[in-house]
Amino acid sequence: MAYAAATSLKQTIQGLLCSSNISIDSSSREILDIAHNHLTSLQETLKKSDERLRSNGLRELEEKIRDAIHNLEDSLESQFLSDLEEEEEATISSLDLKEVSHEFNSFAEAAKKMKEDYNRHLDNPSCDENDDYASRQTIGCNVKMVGLSDVYNDLKYHVMRVIRPDDFGFFSFFGKPGTGRSLLARGVYDDIQGSFDCSAWVRIGSTYDLTQLLLNIISQINPDEFITSQGEEKLGEYVYTSLEGRRYMVALDDVRDTDVLIKLRRSLPEQNNGSVVLLTTGFIEVAEFDERFVPLKPPTIDEDFFWPYILTIFFEGGIAPPGFEEIGRKIARNCGGCVLVAARIILILRKLERETEIWSALAEAQHDRVYMMDDELSEANDVQKYLGDDDQVWSENMFDISILIEKTRDVLFPDRLFPKMGIMTIYGMAGVGKTTLIRNIFSDLSIMHRFDHCVWMNVGSNYKSEEILADTLAQFYPCIDKQNIKDDATLTMDLCTQLLHKKCLIVLDDLWSQAPVHILKNFLPSIKGELVVTTRLFKVGLFGACDRTMKLCFLNKDESWYLLRDRVFGDEIFPMQLEPVGRKIAESCEGLPLLILSVSDKLSELEKTLEMWSMVASGKVSVIKNAEIKVLDSLLPSYEALPQHLKACFLYMGGFPKKLDIPTSKLINLWFAEGFLEPNSSQTFEDFAARCFKELVDSTTVMAKKGSDLEHNKTCNLHSVFWHLSRREAINSKIFYILNCDDYSIKDSMKSQCRLCIPNSILLGIEDDAMSAFSTMRTLLCTGPLHRYPVPLCLKSRNLKVLEALAIRFYEFPIDIVALVQLRYLALTCDGNLPPSISKLWNLQYLRVRQYLSIKSPSNSSYLPNEIWNMKELKHLHVSGQKLPNLDCEETFLPNLCSLLGVSVHSCTTRVFKRMPNLKKLGIQVELAPDDNSDSLNYMDHIYHLSTLESLKCVVVNPDLGLEDVAPPIPSSTLPSSLKKLSLSGLGYPWEYMKDQFGR
Repeated sequence: MAYAAATSLKQTIQGLLCSSNISIDSSSREILDIAHNHLTSLQETLKKSDERLRSNGLRELEEKIRDAIHNLEDSLESQFLSDLEEEEEATISSLDLKEVSHEFNSFAEAAKKMKEDYNRHLDNPSCDENDDYASRQTIGCNVKMVGLSDVYNDLKYHVMRVIRPDDFGFFSFFGKPGTGRSLLARGVYDDIQGSFDCSAWVRIGSTYDLTQLLLNIISQINPDEFITSQGEEKLGEYVYTSLEGRRYMVALDDVRDTDVLIKLRRSLPEQNNGSVVLLTTGFIEVAEFDERFVPLKPPTIDEDFFWPYILTIFFEGGIAPPGFEEIGRKIARNCGGCVLVAARIILILRKLERETEIWSALAEAQHDRVYMMDDELSEANDVQKYLGDDDQVWSENMFDISILIEKTRDVLFPDRLFPKMGIMTIYGMAGVGKTTLIRNIFSDLSIMHRFDHCVWMNVGSNYKSEEILADTLAQFYPCIDKQNIKDDATLTMDLCTQLLHKKCLIVLDDLWSQAPVHILKNFLPSIKGELVVTTRLFKVGLFGACDRTMKLCFLNKDESWYLLRDRVFGDEIFPMQLEPVGRKIAESCEGLPLLILSVSDKLSELEKTLEMWSMVASGKVSVIKNAEIKVLDSLLPSYEALPQHLKACFLYMGGFPKKLDIPTSKLINLWFAEGFLEPNSSQTFEDFAARCFKELVDSTTVMAKKGSDLEHNKTCNLHSVFWHLSRREAINSKIFYILNCDDYSIKDSMKSQCRLCIPNSILLGIEDDAMSAFSTMRTLLCTGPLHRYPVPLCLKSRNLKVLEALAIRFYEFPIDIVALVQLRYLALTCDGNLPPSISKLWNLQYLRVRQYLSIKSPSNSSYLPNEIWNMKELKHLHVSGQKLPNLDCEETFLPNLCSLLGVSVHSCTTRVFKRMPNLKKLGIQVELAPDDNSDSLNYMDHIYHLSTLESLKCVVVNPDLGLEDVAPPIPSSTLPSSLKKLSLSGLGYPWEYMKDQFGR
């Protein structure tokens, strides 16, 4: 991992150059500066391969660069530790690099050579780089879709509607008379009438005369011409001829059978100039007569909507006498959800006495014609005539269809950033079913026949964007050789011109860059229809505000089981006794269709018995693990596409146990301590961390929990398949080595590992001298659940920079740790206090100490040592209810501390807070004594001294002991104006107080 190695060593060099604890002579400073510049230059070169699937040649070069950097780092640290041992008692150590200057000079020469070789490989990629097999592995088109029906219907509707507004459209307003279907259609008709050359509105009804209908249409589209009855056929031809070539709108109101629809459609030319036909009907067979009809259904009203209107209109104060509500609600139900019927009933009730017997008679007459409606527009006019001044408020609300008209108009005339060609993006994790979904759309004849041309392009991560136009045109015109298209610019432009105003569906499957889309948009700007993109990367799918992006999510537990069952058994009879264990197997696939299918194929090869499936579910038969490993190659491009600075961050997550929810803040702190992340001078620590984390989530390699940003994502994890990938690539890249129960002896290849991960389950089985064999180890991660009993841990590597041992219990603080002067990150669990010698860790930036047992006694004051104030590099300090010492020296402070968590409330004093000028995050722990009387919370008054504080959390760990009423109020005026987040627990404040005080 060359880039991460360069970043880490740069930060090590920067730390040495800026440290007040080290004296460096001018020649050594020059050596370090030159090395720093070479590392920066190598970083810039390595970043050129971002978003590319690297060739084997590039991988080999990166390994050489990584090893060269590691060797230089070994030499630098060896010399530093040697000088440190000679001056062990000195307050300030010196660093002299003369003895290792040869190594630095050799690295400088090697860096120039490796950079040249790397650039040469980028300019002339080897043939193996074009092998994109991994990116093209998909689920397959013969797989039945499970759990995607709603997404499919949504996508189908979107693809079919985007050919508006320039193409012919048929829109059916469906609903029974009185729902407002004709009222809405008429409102739309009047609203958009000016956009057409001619228009006509005719009502058909139950009894119609086709001749009169045609004459009525003619009188509206050609008002200056007088046509006598000439027979249905000739009139139909006349209407067709009159409309041909004109942008028209014809509305057919109250169509009750398909016969009249068929006859009238013969007279309406379906021409792609934006002409539309509107029809209203109460019959589903009419509304869905043709699959190209776009259904539009006005909303209905229920009794819960209508009854409050009755209350407001007829009863003072909106309170009905006893017995009226049941009657009124029955009247409301009799209206059948029809807004016009409801309006008529209100007018009738106005004329009736407000007596239960009279209202009951109306309620019981549910089949009376008063609840029925025939001609909506006529009935609506009648209702309007009888409205009085007192009816204006409720009638305006009930009859206000302006919003519905606006929404319907948007369907008929959708706005687009690209007026002719819309873009629809489907994104999601590899194997989630993107290609399967679009393949089903592409093979749906009801969609395909709407387009003049349909093109499917398999793109992939190494696709050359400049090929997209020739590849697309070659599919549009299969009789023309692709090479001729590439070589002849005139031919290319002629072919593009021929596609003007054609209806096209173009699918770009597995897109990794926006460039192909922009090329198509530039050369084919007037194509109508849709460009559908599938991608794993969220950023690739961001085009215009009017274009659409859809994320495919995992299958739920039921959907996972249905897919596995159907794949294994097909049309065979399914043994019901296998369902419980089968569901457990399906659930272990975590909703990823590609993995479910891989597991299903392996299950199909085994006996379909309860005993065998139980062994698979328990892991005794490695079906699931083998299936996870089988799909890794299809995930590899997702990792390769990550920017250089994020590759190591992703691989690092493989060091944690499978399916573990990792605290996001802890993970990011580890990334920074490892030197993986390097904010520039214009970025804050928090902003850069949030951006990097979001990039990983948007790449669909990392799964975030809950929110969409760093502040709300408390934890994150990897899907099992990505966990296997990260482990495989991390070991191959020498990011870390994972010690397991099979490592009975330490091999020579293991001794050179920089990072070591040890599952807690095998700690007791490690030989005493095994740990000392890792002499160059810089990171030790002990992962897994917390050990209840102390476990010995040998810490011999003085190169150690990161020690994550929070899950290991120590009785006392391991004093050997204070000799690890290069530590940047330390997390452990111990019952004893920190020793004063902790200040020897002058490089330490992240310190977390958790207590397994918290025993309060006069001899155990739970104070951190005074020397904690000498640790100037500390950025993050997390303790368990311990107190910071109050020193008299005003010059002692922690300039870099930005996060202080778990500190005792007794440390919240003015003197303490003034020594943390850059603190942004504060977590206070309050432990009440039986006689405390809330005095502990008076320390909260000093928080206003923290002028940079953004997040404050205060927790009373034992609220049952203390507060008789509630804690003393915290006036919002005492909090710093910079505060963005406040979390209070166990203080007893009522919600009303919280809203009044902090609802700003």
